[in-house]
Amino acid sequence: MLSSKSILMQEFIKNINIICRHNIDILLEGRTGTGKDFWAKYIHQQSSVKGKFIAINCAAIPENLAESELFGCEAGAYTGARKRIGKIELANNGTLYLDEIDSMPVNLQVKLLRVLQDKGCERIGSSTFIASNFRLIASTKVNLVELIEKNQFREDLYYRINTVKINIPLLKQRKEDILDLFYEYTVQAELKFGVKDKAVLLEKNRQLIDKLLTHEWQGNIRELIAITQRYTLDMPLYI
Repeated sequence: MLSSKSILMQEFIKNINIICRHNIDILLEGRTGTGKDFWAKYIHQQSSVKGKFIAINCAAIPENLAESELFGCEAGAYTGARKRIGKIELANNGTLYLDEIDSMPVNLQVKLLRVLQDKGCERIGSSTFIASNFRLIASTKVNLVELIEKNQFREDLYYRINTVKINIPLLKQRKEDILDLFYEYTVQAELKFGVKDKAVLLEKNRQLIDKLLTHEWQGNIRELIAITQRYTLDMPLYI
């Protein structure tokens, strides 16, 4: 994924590598399956931060638990509450990755904005401020400006996290890479499933090559990986 024949993708990788060298907040925008998690981890690994990569999927956590997940809580803060260190605190001197920030409840967006301004937070049930110097990487699969117009995302938070916005190219926009990626992920699937010779047979399968190059790839890289696994196991490809 770090090499490409596509000029569009080469420019994207160039910009990512520039960003890695600077401790600035980043908004990754890309459709489902374009590799937002991969690029967030790559940016962290290539940066100068020495702390941990702390990820939270905003869409996967129930709204009533999201605040304690982010900010942490003290024992007894609410019925049944145990002491918990929040993700913001854990990300000190590292990277806080908020995946699918477009799914974050509006009331929590207000509190996140305060965290970003103050560089820290208070645990639920405590009045002690805990400083946290982290780099924020947020990702979204939808255009946040459209959510702002629907009053589903705060405009002030958008401009705070939008220091640098990077749009991840769709797979169908980089067709020059499709066959190379299919070969690469087929090799990985061979190792995973203990199968041989499926990757080398690809160049002889003209019908499959034509299908790969004309497919719409709505699921992007994630869809391609799934198809390589079905191909390796001689299952229907559905393309």
